[in-house]
Amino acid sequence: MSQSKSTSWRLTIVRDLTYQKTACGADVDEFLNVLETERGRSPKTLESYGRQLAKMCVRHPLKRRRQFTKADMRDEINSVPPASRRKVNAILSSFWTFMLKEGYVEVSPMRGIDAPPRRPRRVYDVFSEQEERQLIDLGPDARFGAGLEARDRLLMLLLLRCGIRIGELRTVRVRDIDVDARWVTVTGKGTKTRIVPYRGEPEQAVHDFLTTLLPRLERLPIPSDYVLYATNVTGGSINIDRELQLLSIGTEQPVSEATAWRWWRRCATRSGVRYRNPHMTRHTYATKFLRATKDLKALQDALGHADLSSTQVYVHTEVSDIERAVEQLEAVRAAQPTDLRAYKASKQAT
Repeated sequence: MSQSKSTSWRLTIVRDLTYQKTACGADVDEFLNVLETERGRSPKTLESYGRQLAKMCVRHPLKRRRQFTKADMRDEINSVPPASRRKVNAILSSFWTFMLKEGYVEVSPMRGIDAPPRRPRRVYDVFSEQEERQLIDLGPDARFGAGLEARDRLLMLLLLRCGIRIGELRTVRVRDIDVDARWVTVTGKGTKTRIVPYRGEPEQAVHDFLTTLLPRLERLPIPSDYVLYATNVTGGSINIDRELQLLSIGTEQPVSEATAWRWWRRCATRSGVRYRNPHMTRHTYATKFLRATKDLKALQDALGHADLSSTQVYVHTEVSDIERAVEQLEAVRAAQPTDLRAYKASKQAT
């Protein structure tokens, strides 16, 4: 097998390239290149696979492809927290299946290793109606004029009322918003695009954003501008006048994922809501969508899920659902204590 060339993305996806000097490093490189060029996997998938396989190589630097054992694979799986073991199992299975199909090994060391059991379904701590209002009304940054405030309000509504991922929000340009059709075209996982309709409050937010001058640039947004544009706002300055003088924005390039998360954290802090991962806005949207429509297939399309099983995680109970059920149960107990005791006694007698 020939040594695959080092591509530029790998310098950022797998920052520690020590694995390339190991006996199995070239095999991992070839597999990652196949994932990228032939299977079209997203950068985040490449990052996840690359880092896990790099760890495997570094732990066994002298082992060649045919020398890995089932015990080695079990050690790899057990080296991560229980919540991550199914994911590591899937990565290793995919790699060794590739090695088997290419004829590089005769038997996969993952043979006979079952996937760890699924963890119990989580109860999502979604945002309440009051918290949504706080995020929309109080989260936007109003310190530097209407331009930044209008942008933040639109972005928050796209998260909460359209279910767009924060990673997708980074790549939305002005030209992706169709005002007449009232939809946004977003690029999701695996560079797949989908159309996300918007109605109601986001309509006004879109109008306000498109008709408000951008700060410092003193012009209206143009089609090539990114909506979540970069700024040098720190979020904590006590000298607002000074920070306004130094304010700069860049609308030509998408912001990094870390910058998008910082933007979210600042909005959440200003709003006064208890901090949650920005993905909880998507859970909130999905939960309310499903309750209103009872249509799991429509929700799958709205969220851009390729597999319906990914959407089924939203058929869940919230913390508030459990609290409400407990309160109802206690109300019944308080109203009918005698009947409950009699029922319990009858069950014991039978």
